[in-house]
Amino acid sequence: MVADTAGLCEQAVQTARTVMLTFGVERNSCILACRVVGDTLAYYGLEAKPQAVRAAAVNPATKTAYVIGGGNNRADLGGPWSGHLVLRAAGLLLDPSSDQMARDGLPVGLLVAPLNDLERPPWTFANAAGVQLQYEPIADLSWRRSPAWQPDRTSRGLVGLTIRMLGAEARAGRVAAADIDGRLRRLLAGVGYR
Repeated sequence: MVADTAGLCEQAVQTARTVMLTFGVERNSCILACRVVGDTLAYYGLEAKPQAVRAAAVNPATKTAYVIGGGNNRADLGGPWSGHLVLRAAGLLLDPSSDQMARDGLPVGLLVAPLNDLERPPWTFANAAGVQLQYEPIADLSWRRSPAWQPDRTSRGLVGLTIRMLGAEARAGRVAAADIDGRLRRLLAGVGYR
């Protein structure tokens, strides 16, 4: 088991997102992002449980917010799911697609944060830029029927690349986030992907 669980979660979230965006996966891909990160963490022996939420990024300076989730759910009619999916692992909340809330210059990065009290949502976190990320659980399991949640060739390939990028360095806790993009480009060039 990895000595620094929070570090592994951070590395898995950052690396998976870089891999997904490099392959052209859209930013509003919370279900697939959670599948990839969850399967990556499972490879390292860490269980991550999906949690449907309503999420918001609030700019305290302008009092404006960008909200995802909680609208009319059209998934049962073949439309997109209107919630947002995150993961809970080892007392942490992981949002491997929170960057989709970055609008109008609002600096929203990816979230890996401690959940000190799981029983009292909503959960609110402030990032380094002062943006507040708010999460409130919703009772909606329809995301499980999404094609993005089903293990398929695409998700297995993304998981495999993420694990390969983390490699032995992730087990030792030495992957620098700034180095991930360059390493991925070298790996892809080695298999003929441009």
